[in-house]
Amino acid sequence: MKFYLKSNLLKHLLLLLLFVPIIYLILVLTISYNLKIDLKTNINSELQIFYKINSTGNYSEMNSIKKNLFKGNSSVDISLNNYSNKIRIDISNEPYNATIKSISLRYLFYEMPLVLDINSSFQIVSAIVNNDSSIEIITEINATDPQLIFIVEKSKFNQIIFLINLSLSLFISIILFFIKINFSTITKLILKIECYAKSTFEYIKNIDIEFSKFYIYFLIGFVFHIFEIANFLISPDDEYSAFRVNPEAWVYDGRWFGFLIEKFIFDQPTMPFIPNIMSCILMAFTYIFLLKTHNIKSSWKTYIIYPIFSAFPTLWMINEFYGNMVIVAFGFFIASISILLFSDIIQNITKANYSIFKIYLNILIPSIFLSFAIASYQSFTMLGISAVFGILLFKMYREEVVNIKIYSITSILYIINSVVIYVVFNKIFKFIYPSDYNYIGGFVRFFDINFLDVLIFVNKSMVDVYSGSVEFFGVTLSSIGIIILLIFANIVLINKDKILFFGLSIALLLSPFLLHFISGGYSLPSRSMVSLPYVVWLLSLMIMFSRNYLSRIFGAIVVLILLIQQSSALGQYAAATRIGQMNDRHLASDIYIRMSYANPNFNPDDTHILDIYGYKTIDTIYPRVPTSTINSSFFDWDAGNMSRIVSYMRLVGYSNIRMIDKSLIEKNVNYFRNMPKYPNIGSVQYIDGIYLIKLGDNPDVYRRK
Repeated sequence: MKFYLKSNLLKHLLLLLLFVPIIYLILVLTISYNLKIDLKTNINSELQIFYKINSTGNYSEMNSIKKNLFKGNSSVDISLNNYSNKIRIDISNEPYNATIKSISLRYLFYEMPLVLDINSSFQIVSAIVNNDSSIEIITEINATDPQLIFIVEKSKFNQIIFLINLSLSLFISIILFFIKINFSTITKLILKIECYAKSTFEYIKNIDIEFSKFYIYFLIGFVFHIFEIANFLISPDDEYSAFRVNPEAWVYDGRWFGFLIEKFIFDQPTMPFIPNIMSCILMAFTYIFLLKTHNIKSSWKTYIIYPIFSAFPTLWMINEFYGNMVIVAFGFFIASISILLFSDIIQNITKANYSIFKIYLNILIPSIFLSFAIASYQSFTMLGISAVFGILLFKMYREEVVNIKIYSITSILYIINSVVIYVVFNKIFKFIYPSDYNYIGGFVRFFDINFLDVLIFVNKSMVDVYSGSVEFFGVTLSSIGIIILLIFANIVLINKDKILFFGLSIALLLSPFLLHFISGGYSLPSRSMVSLPYVVWLLSLMIMFSRNYLSRIFGAIVVLILLIQQSSALGQYAAATRIGQMNDRHLASDIYIRMSYANPNFNPDDTHILDIYGYKTIDTIYPRVPTSTINSSFFDWDAGNMSRIVSYMRLVGYSNIRMIDKSLIEKNVNYFRNMPKYPNIGSVQYIDGIYLIKLGDNPDVYRRK
């Protein structure tokens, strides 16, 4: 018996070891190395990439690859299995200016950046490496064969590839080995999952949802967002998303669903009309799902309060950024499906006895949906929590029977499971697209908090928001506070469970602010409160459907006043945004014209290097909302950010300007001290091949100590 066990174990180990070299060989033979280049040129040309078979050989036509390039942004991704320690790239056989945004050798998920060898390059006047690692290339005026030589750390690259292939081979072998010895069990499990998935999707298909009302909600949303739809409104951050070639930045932010949308659906998010229309479509479907979640049929009441949800001021602050707009709209859409499924599952679970495991299986699909919503914007976690409190509160408000214990267990499992699934997928995406950048980590200060200080801060924030304070919204929305008071007045009239109603109401009102505890009491952008429109809408819904006649009448009046106040807020936001856009366009145009006056030999076809000192604020009678770009300018954002200003000017048509290399910034400080600030004559000067532009006396972000 012992001999049999040992021999059987030995046989399995030998089989496992046999898998490894076979799979390793398959990986080596089937997966190629890729040379990936993202660049922008000022001419149409034929790109030619030369590689050597060995380090001592010469470059030749035989060992080269050609690719047509067109003026503007281009992306090159070609297989390159033979290479030595250097690669030569000829962008054109004539003079050109180009920006190489990134260049790397890639194998599966690993990318190794290549380093420019300027000393070995030929007919290149300058190669400036910017802060974002992009390279500004300028060739000689009479260049006939400009060449760029890039260094490849071949030994390091090969070592990493060997480790990747070996690790993958071992991992795949273990999986195959596990499948082999558990084949019958796995087959049965797959059949069960397939059966469960079929029954779930069949159930979803049979849910009675009012899709016929879609066009009404779409038209209402269209009317409230007509200004944004009809105008192209560029805000700070839009310039980055416009020039972004690789959407992997979303993965670095922990928003991998945003990465998938930008990668496969909207590869250029910064554009007018389409993102806004898409947002209106998705928000209309979201609202239909929310009405079904709360078992409400469409009527004049639901039509009236729809703008409270779909055009709430914090959504304007989200939609300021075209890069966010469609992604967040998809987030609302997916979250609403998740909440609908959760609500219906709750109804079924409370009617029968379920074990924890069965509850978990039932909430698995809703959790997956919510995890994808969280992956579009992490604040959707708060929307899930708000919905958990909101659904229970509304059910009890309508005197529906609810098993509080089962509801609580299911809710906790639902939220925790959604977050866990998100984290698991987030780890996978960050493994595939590694980066040291940790955007979200900058907001997480949970372990450094003073709990009392955070409570005081949250209390102040809640008062500001729910009183409709100018400090938060930039305008007055006082009707929100009256609606909340009406809700509490209605609770007093309820005959039973007053304490539970008060507790749930407070929990619902608190839920959008839970992020403040994670941030350690630091102020977060107002756009991060994605659950706030849902909370205010649900309270309005409760008033409109109150059992008390006077509450309904008075509530309807207050809701109408809120809609008027909200419309006024959107109108003022639009005015502030429009004026800011006009100011920035005129300022960019005037700076470019002054550059031509400052340089007697100005050539609009040349590349011009700018050094910008200070910032210029815009001041109007319209509101400036904290943590929002409303009534702000590219020329004062971040209190002077040269990178943003130059990127903005390039985006609106001045594509031949570039920012000075960061290492050279300090040398011009003395010049700036003696220059007048804009708009005075002499605020734009041309010195030593650089355009010096002084916007204000206060130092910008690059020179601030």
